Amino acid sequence: MQFSNSIDRTSDEGFNTLERSHGLRLVNKQDIFSNVKSIRPSDWLEKALTNKAPIAQNLGSERACITFIIADILAFIYRHISKREMGLYFERNLKVQAETLLTGRPDIIVCRAPQLSFNQGINFPLVLAIEAKRNVLTDHQFHHNLPQCMIELHAFRKLNEINNASVDFVYSALTDGDRWKFLKLGDDKNCLTDNRIYKRENELPTILGILVAMIEGSL
Repeated sequence: MQFSNSIDRTSDEGFNTLERSHGLRLVNKQDIFSNVKSIRPSDWLEKALTNKAPIAQNLGSERACITFIIADILAFIYRHISKREMGLYFERNLKVQAETLLTGRPDIIVCRAPQLSFNQGINFPLVLAIEAKRNVLTDHQFHHNLPQCMIELHAFRKLNEINNASVDFVYSALTDGDRWKFLKLGDDKNCLTDNRIYKRENELPTILGILVAMIEGSL
């Protein structure tokens, strides 16, 4: 989601702006994702990532991250989860009519409902937003992109309520294809994270397990 005003992504000011405007806070809570069951990637996924990840890393763009890494991970998950429980939407515009700040276009939206055709719009509930970032960011710069994820969680919750499809939690993933950061938001204004960055190269089964648990609502 994009803010109607400029948000500083080089310091903590982005977090301060969200707390002032929407009451949203980033809260570190240890081990909130530690009980998730890991999922072993298939041979084709491992082979695809081995072949394509270097291309994404060399290109270094957000589009390359989506095309060469995230898309294959989501394809694996789509096969793992019943099609009746997962819909995928890429770069769809969202707007919460009552709040002018909440307008934008997440890179990827995942809903816990069957896929609708393009002309039918988006199905609800919305449960997971995925934002791709360039792989040249330092860990510190990576962290300061989290306000974008936080406002998307807030928008998801509002849109689910408007469409009578509320869920206990909505989730967000921030990634450059290699590093993955996860957040969750419930009924309060605390966006929870475990203060960890997961590395795809060594922790892919954990990343897959977290993503599936988020989509299924078991986390």
